[in-house]
Amino acid sequence: IVKGIPATEFVRVVREDPTRRGLLYAGTERGVWVSFDDGASWQSLRLNLPIVPVHDLVVKEGDIVAATHGRSFWILDDVSPLRQLAR
Repeated sequence: IVKGIPATEFVRVVREDPTRRGLLYAGTERGVWVSFDDGASWQSLRLNLPIVPVHDLVVKEGDIVAATHGRSFWILDDVSPLRQLAR
């Protein structure tokens, strides 16, 4: 994790997209981040997710499911646009 996620933000989980190599998702103390370049740079993927610790992530059937602390689960339906950006 090199650029994008603040150094003060604790990363709890990193998962690689099962169909697009180099597309990574990270769960931190303050939300979800995405990297299109094997972790060299990161962008927030918070969207409608409030600032909340993300303890685990899974990419399943084209969706991202985030297990949060205090907000239950958060699902981002259809990650195909992210996969297209990662080309």
